[in-house]
Amino acid sequence: MHGLAFRLACALILFAGLLAGASSQAAEYPKVSGFSAYLLNSETGQLSGDMIGREHELGNVPAGPLASTSTLVVVHIALGPKSILAGQVRLEVTARRHGSARRVLLNRVSRLGPIAKDGTTHAGFWLSETGCEKLEMKATLTVGSERTSAQGELPFNCYE
Repeated sequence: MHGLAFRLACALILFAGLLAGASSQAAEYPKVSGFSAYLLNSETGQLSGDMIGREHELGNVPAGPLASTSTLVVVHIALGPKSILAGQVRLEVTARRHGSARRVLLNRVSRLGPIAKDGTTHAGFWLSETGCEKLEMKATLTVGSERTSAQGELPFNCYE
């Protein structure tokens, strides 16, 4: 009898461990894992390096060496190595100017494209009329009734 009780106790411990691992993975994925932002140089047609996470404001961007008034924003998405089908995920992205008016530059809902083997995918959005006011971005993933969000900002300023 002790052998049976021991085997049952081991099975319960193993089952509890599997449940804990599954719930921690479920909490980890899917998620918006970050943003990238690339300025289009109006003079050269070239994209800048990533502008997210810079320590300083992006000052006088339209008139400065970056010469930009439009921005490509890339949303990085992690669905996990055993990812669900992209068609089951909805992505909503908003971008608005910071300040009293908080004018919305983008409010778009889209489905995801192909997913890499590691469970990552990316979605790009074009923002025009950028460069002088701080932008706040928010991306929300919806899978069934589950929602997860992330926020980012671009610290534009023209000192006017």
